Amino acid sequence: LDRLKQSIKHAKRNKMNISVLFLDLDRFKEVNDTYGHSVGDKLLQHVAKVLKSNVRELDTISRLGGDEFTIIIEETSEDEIIKITNKIINAMRSKITIDETEIYTTFSIGISRFPEDGTTTDILIRNADTAMYKAKELGKNQFQFYNQHMTESAIHKAQVEQEIRSALNNDEFEP
Repeated sequence: LDRLKQSIKHAKRNKMNISVLFLDLDRFKEVNDTYGHSVGDKLLQHVAKVLKSNVRELDTISRLGGDEFTIIIEETSEDEIIKITNKIINAMRSKITIDETEIYTTFSIGISRFPEDGTTTDILIRNADTAMYKAKELGKNQFQFYNQHMTESAIHKAQVEQEIRSALNNDEFEP
């Protein structure tokens, strides 16, 4: 978060852009449940190496927790972000062998961009996370750029769920 704050300050001063990639391993819970947490931990270490080898040295990779990673990429075009993201997705297509266990896993990736998708760390990460969930919803193993419609859709879905819960609690449904 501190690196992202510093990147935002630097980008504002120099009129630059920043891309925030929010990456979530697909089916990581299955790996932990099936093979145990020690295999899951080794998988995360392997994934970190894959990420490091597929971004520039000046980019920032972090693990937010669990199986969620972020990458901060400064001063790149949308085309360059697409190339980097595809490079990561392609690198994850190979089988991973951990303790003689063959594992196949992929990433769902959401991307937000400064300044167009947000100007604070919280908003950029939230919007990249929203785009990542859209990538998962569309079948995983892909990326999605954030757009405002994603937030509007999520808010609408939450409102409908709240209205249904309220109607259930108030016996407002009739068969």
